[in-house]
Amino acid sequence: LNLFVSIALTAFALWLTGSLIAEAAAAAASGLVPGAVLAWLRQRRQERFRLQLSDLMMLTAGGLRAGLSLGQSLQQTAGEIPPPARQELQLLLREQRLGAPFDQALAGLERRMPIEEMTLLAAALRISRETGGNLAETLETLGDTLRRKVAIEGKIRALTAQGRLQGWAMGLLPAVVGVLLWFVEPVAMGALFSTWFGLATCGVIALMQLLGLHFTQAFEALNHRLFTEFRPQGFELVIVVAILGSLALGDLVERRLSDIDIAFLHQRSGIAEEESEQKGANVASV
Repeated sequence: LNLFVSIALTAFALWLTGSLIAEAAAAAASGLVPGAVLAWLRQRRQERFRLQLSDLMMLTAGGLRAGLSLGQSLQQTAGEIPPPARQELQLLLREQRLGAPFDQALAGLERRMPIEEMTLLAAALRISRETGGNLAETLETLGDTLRRKVAIEGKIRALTAQGRLQGWAMGLLPAVVGVLLWFVEPVAMGALFSTWFGLATCGVIALMQLLGLHFTQAFEALNHRLFTEFRPQGFELVIVVAILGSLALGDLVERRLSDIDIAFLHQRSGIAEEESEQKGANVASV
């Protein structure tokens, strides 16, 4: 299927533009798209699993308080929780039934879901199996903490949604305008894909658009980290310094302007007083 899509896109680019460079660019893009789609699907699955972890911990803790063992509690949780958490728990339990140790099966789940919350859950289960303790209370506390964290992250995403939407709108605007202009003026737009100057222009535009999207996402990630944990590193530290410097410069300019306004008002009041005194002296002389 991937090979068929790649050939179809390459042939369509050659038919549309008649340029070998555009054909090569379409072939390269078609080769990169499946990997990007797979990475997006993997990230979405991990995010859905992360949102289910608090419910998973609460259900498992409820089974432990009811007197069930850890394996029975996980099996009961797998029957009640929706995918993808159900699928991951069923795979963990299936590996155990096939003879894999619990630590190995848990390591496989942690490898399939490399997120911070899963690492905390795996550490809690390992420590409980090695040293004992009240695992139900630990899972309840951890689940409540994760639920609060997810709620705070949801509020942050809601506050930064406008910035993300503006970034995607500005990033897709040139492509939409280019398609519309292609239907309106196909002869003029054909020069962008049939000449070396036009292809170079398209390359520069694409590079600048990608850089703009990258910087927009970097700013949004920085806002998220500033709300959750203030530990900027690398490029984020440069952004923080630039923001603080611009705020300090703006405050300095504002104070300077206020001082100028105050001096101007004092000067006007002095002139008004002098004029009133001169008028009074003229009236007295008359």
